[in-house]
Amino acid sequence: MTRTGKARLIIGTFASLAATWSAATAAIPVIGPVLADTAGLTVLTVAMAYSLAALYDKTMDSASLYAFASVAVGAIAGQLALKVCASIIPIFGSYFNASVTFILHGAIGWALCEIFESGRTPVDCSTEELKELFKRNKGKAEEEKKRYDAAMASLPQDARQKVKDLQSKIKDKKLSDFERNELMKEITSIFEKHGSSSIFDV
Repeated sequence: MTRTGKARLIIGTFASLAATWSAATAAIPVIGPVLADTAGLTVLTVAMAYSLAALYDKTMDSASLYAFASVAVGAIAGQLALKVCASIIPIFGSYFNASVTFILHGAIGWALCEIFESGRTPVDCSTEELKELFKRNKGKAEEEKKRYDAAMASLPQDARQKVKDLQSKIKDKKLSDFERNELMKEITSIFEKHGSSSIFDV
C-alpha cells in the first residue's frame, strides 16, 4: 500500500472510531455530547496525529500532540450545539452525531497530511491556519468516507470483525500512542492480506 493509501486507512479508521464514540455519547441527552464526546475525541485525535506523524516520519512530542488535539477539537466545537440538540432525539441523535463526527475527524486527518506533505508539523501553523485547513478538507473527508466504507465492505466477514475488534482495542485509554500505532499496522496488514488495500490506492 502506498503512503497515501495508508493515510486513507489511518484516517478512515480513526474517523470511524470517533463516529462510534460520538454515537454512543449521544445516547446520553445533552450532557453526553458536552462532556464525554469532547474527552473521547481528544484521545482519538492525539492517536490519529501520532499515527500520521509516524507515517510521514515526523516527530511530535506528547505536548505538541495534545496542543494540536486541543485546537482540532476546539475547532469543531461550533458543531456542539447541533449535536446537543440532536442528542435529544432518540436514534436520530446517534446517527447525526456519528455522521458529523466522521466527517469532521476526517477533515482533521487530511489537514494533518497536507501539513506533513508541506514539510511542516502542526506546531509550525497558527491556530487560524489550522482552522482554515480543517474547513478546507471537509469536502475531501466526505469523499474519502465512501472509499473507507467500500474497503470495509469488501473484506470477508471474519476479517471485517477482526478489524472491528482491533479498533475496539485502539479506544483503550491505557494504551500508549506507540501501542495504538502498532494496532493500526495490524489493521493495515488485514486489508493488504485480503487484497482490499487497493481500494485505498485508487
